Amino acid sequence: MVDNFWVNSTPTKVYILDRNLKVNSPVKKTLTPIKKTLTPINKVIPVENSYKDVKIPFGKFRGKLLADIPNSYLTWLLEQEFFELRFKDIWKMTKLEKEYRKKFNICIR
Repeated sequence: MVDNFWVNSTPTKVYILDRNLKVNSPVKKTLTPIKKTLTPINKVIPVENSYKDVKIPFGKFRGKLLADIPNSYLTWLLEQEFFELRFKDIWKMTKLEKEYRKKFNICIR
């Protein structure tokens, strides 16, 4: 299983091993050295700060990814009370996207 996490504003892939997975012995020997180098996932970054590019489910940019939406629309979305109340998860991702663009001076028109 692979999840994307943001570490120092950079997307990082974290591989999670399923403990219930039964592995035959040749593969298990290969996995043993890898297990020693893995960092526990809770030390990488908390899940609530992870970014996932999502599609907007309504309005002018319906079906578009957050990364493709103009800055002015992101600003407008964050000012809308209904958006925060009804689409809490997408609102959080929009806020992270806006902060990322501001930090790296990214302007999409």
